[in-house]
Amino acid sequence: RFDVILDSMGRLLRRGAIGNLERMVSKMHPADVAKVLHHLNSAQEKRTVFELIKPDGTKAQVLSEMDEEDIGETLTDVPAADIAMLIRDLPDDDQAYVLTCLSKERSQDILKLMKPEDSAEVKDLLQYESKTAGAIMTTEYFSLPEHTTAEEAIHKLQGSKDTGNVFYVYVTDKDEKLVGVLSLRQLLQVSPHTRLGTMIKREVISVATDTDQEEVAKLVGRYNLLAIPVVDRDNTLVGIITVDDVVDIIHDAATEDMLKMSGTQIEEEDVLMHSSVFQTVRHRVPWLLTNLIASIIPGPVLSFFRIRIAEVAV
Repeated sequence: RFDVILDSMGRLLRRGAIGNLERMVSKMHPADVAKVLHHLNSAQEKRTVFELIKPDGTKAQVLSEMDEEDIGETLTDVPAADIAMLIRDLPDDDQAYVLTCLSKERSQDILKLMKPEDSAEVKDLLQYESKTAGAIMTTEYFSLPEHTTAEEAIHKLQGSKDTGNVFYVYVTDKDEKLVGVLSLRQLLQVSPHTRLGTMIKREVISVATDTDQEEVAKLVGRYNLLAIPVVDRDNTLVGIITVDDVVDIIHDAATEDMLKMSGTQIEEEDVLMHSSVFQTVRHRVPWLLTNLIASIIPGPVLSFFRIRIAEVAV
């Protein structure tokens, strides 16, 4: 199905059928649009299709689903003010991701155009090293002091604007240090006057800001978590990593492993995709020969033991 969509979009682009192209894009999921953009032949085609996405909220979602190089190519000629307006409703971790795909100068220009409270959170995320828990976490989480009652917690949850990432209620002490966690189900099953500190699970599975993202993914998978809290050196809660971000990490890691197994380093993928046959052969032949030799070696060994193998075939 994807091949049909990609072929249809390519034909519409060549014909300049912008109206048909816009209607086609409007019916697609943001993740599918991002995938199509990745497979288009030129940066100009990517920019053409991207500009057809409506409304801006959907366009921002597509942007958050795109690969780093695709974002850089697509936003090359887009003014900083337009980018700031486009990403303003994205979660802070997605905003930071988009900015890391641009040059440092453009990122700074965009940050200056954002609201101070929004840019401050994004700046905090940008200070962490790439592919660490701090770099991929979101600061939009729900936490309450341990002396809060269940009734108060429910009222605050109902009045909260940012509830999209609320899988658990994180409980902190007076110094904002993480002391426990409880599920929303627990919150609804207790007496309204029960204090959170008396019902929380105090052995919290958390990660530090400098934890490698693949280690984060392993912990989430091992303990079947929907989100995992991120703490600093003082155990102060600074953010959470949700399961949708973990899925992206697993996908990227699997892609990288497949490329390494085939003898293609991840950073060389796009180079090889656009290189000549001779260049591709030069890169791949050493690995292919190694695999060929490794597969030939068992032959003589099996031949030497062929009689014994026939005797104990089972």
